[in-house]
Parts: sequence; structure tokens; C-alpha cells
Amino acid sequence: MQRTTDPESTPSGVWAPLALTAVLVVVEVLEGPATQYVGVLTAMPLLAAALVGPLATAAVGAVVLAAAFGTGFVQVDQDTGDVAAFSQPQLVRLALIAAAAVLAVIVARTRVQRAGQLRRVAGVADAAQRAILRPVPSVVGPLECASVYLSATSEATIGGDLVEVLDTPFGVRAIVGDVRGKGLDAVRLAGQVLGSFREVAWTVGALRDVALPLDRAVRRDAGPEDFVTAVLVQMTWDGVVTTCSCGHPPPYVVAPGGGPARTLEVDPSPPLGMLGSAPVESTSRLGAGERLVLVTDGLLEARRPRRWFEAGPWRRLARDRSLAGRFLPAPDVLGARLAAPVPLGAGLAGVVEDVRRWTRGRLADDLAVLVLQVRSGGTPRRHRRPPR
Repeated sequence: MQRTTDPESTPSGVWAPLALTAVLVVVEVLEGPATQYVGVLTAMPLLAAALVGPLATAAVGAVVLAAAFGTGFVQVDQDTGDVAAFSQPQLVRLALIAAAAVLAVIVARTRVQRAGQLRRVAGVADAAQRAILRPVPSVVGPLECASVYLSATSEATIGGDLVEVLDTPFGVRAIVGDVRGKGLDAVRLAGQVLGSFREVAWTVGALRDVALPLDRAVRRDAGPEDFVTAVLVQMTWDGVVTTCSCGHPPPYVVAPGGGPARTLEVDPSPPLGMLGSAPVESTSRLGAGERLVLVTDGLLEARRPRRWFEAGPWRRLARDRSLAGRFLPAPDVLGARLAAPVPLGAGLAGVVEDVRRWTRGRLADDLAVLVLQVRSGGTPRRHRRPPR
């Protein structure tokens, strides 16, 4: 979960307005009563309110008010010739600064309360996401596994991508999918697909027949325009991989010697919710040390934003695909980071680092990556032969 920084722990939120206050007071004193920079000090408590909490904002307001009052003792009222500290214009300016300080405290308190509410809501969303999308174990049957999930929602890890790995009597079965849409509806539909997969993966022999209950679950609970892309994989201890792709990008294979990852050849089928009949199975075998990588569109469609999109209203133009930056070279990144003998976890951390650097921290879609590899020195297991 990406937490909001505690407002009270931001020193720059206090020192920045105080430094500006000191500069304005010095300029005011040096240039004499002909200029009136003290009135600009009303903005200093409001600046603090945007950066720190109510107590620190009140302290900044008190210091600014004292500084403004002190300038009156070194200036002379042009009309009366007396010290300007108690002149009518000076008192009006002090009243405005005091009012701005009170308003700033109210604004800071409201902002902190809303930030706390956002953190609580994000915590609930994270708990719901963890209950639906369980962490993938590092070892599942004869395989080593590693996964990563990044949400495009900056306030929480909630999203519509789904990942699961199960050790079944037919081999290790995995699913990686992507629900059309975002938010709670996408999480709900992802939960339906994962629940169905966890149930049928243990009892249904042929991998292609596992997709049918998932398709029915999506049809039952999805809207008229909703669907789920998914890739189902079955892998045994000897590296035999059976794949069913339901509208989802095919898996990648990373060779131990490095180089770009190659795409595993599969026969594509319609997404879940539009499937109708059983998808086509594709069978292949991994070589020694090769790793199977399942990804979602968040990785393949990660774009490098152009720098002039990064500020102001120009960011809206980035929605136009023709104006966006280049796609992440996913095969090169996967091949460079996940080639053996790099540990799976360290390799995935490198992939995440490359994605964040390429997109400059702005993901347009949720991202999920799952890596599977036959354990070295593992004990062979006999699995049931799926019916044909």
C-alpha cells in the first residue's frame, strides 16, 4: 500500500513559509514605508496549510503575525510621523494576517482528516485485495514461483488483475488474467474467476475444460460489455507446459543464457465471458534452466511519457495514443532481468524497477507478472493423466 506522508513530519512545510516571511520582512524594512510587502504575508499560513498539519500551521501563523507586527516598530507612519506599529493601516494588515492564519488552520485540519479517511479506505481496499488475491508461495509442488502485482491506482493496491498458482493432482496449474475495467467491480469479478479456478483446478482433468466453469462464472456476474482475458497454464516436473489462452497475451520463455524473451506459441481463443466452447490447448516443453513468464497488458502496454506531457494541462493529451511515448521493450526487459542464475525474486524486482523508470512512475494499467521454473534437484512426481 502506498501511504500518504504524515503532514506533521514535513519540515519543508514549516521552513519554506518562514523563510519567505523573513525575506519579505527584510525587504520591507530596507525599502521603507513606501512599499507594503507585509500584506503578502497573508499567504504564508495558507502555504503552510497545504504542507503541514493544523498545529504546525498555527505555529507558522503566529510567527508570521509576530514578524508583521515587529516591522511596525522600525517604520514610521507617513501621515502622523509616529511609529507605524499601531497605525490604522498596519492594524488592518495584522487583522488580515490573523484571519488568514485562522482560515489556514481550518484548511489544514480538514485536509488532514480527509487524508486519514483516504488511508483508512485504502487499508480496507488492500485487505479486500489480499483476501481475494493471495500471495503466491515461493515453492509450489515441483516449481519455484515468484509474482509481482502493481496497481495503477496510486492510493491502494486494488485492481482487476488476477494471479493464482495451485499444486493439483494433474500438475501445477496457474492462471494470470486481466478484468476489463478497474475499481471494485473489477475486483469483484476477479474474485469470482479466482474462486471458480481454485475449485475446478483440483477436479477437472483437461486444462481446456477448466476454462468452461470460469467462462460461466464471468457470464453469470459480468455486465453486458465485461469480459476477462486469461491464460491457463499446467506445468509438470519435467517441464511439459500445457497452455490455454483466452484472449490473453501468450506466455514468454526466458532462456538461461540471456537475450530477449521469446513468445510461447499458443492457439488463441476468445476471452472468458465470450468463450462458449472449450479453448484450444497448446503443449510445449521448457529446456533446462528456462523460465516461464506470464504477464498482463500492464507490462506490455507500459509507455514512456513524453516530457512535455508531465506538467499542467498537457497531461490530458497523453490519453491520445498517437501522442504517447514508446512502449516498454518487454521481451528485452524480461530476458535481461529474469535469465538464470538470477533468483526469481531479485529478477522481478529488477523488472519492476525498469517499468517504473520507463513510465516515470505513471502506470496506465494494472500490472501482474508470474514466473515459474522447475526446481533444480527436485523429486519427480507422478501426476494423473488428464482424460482426452
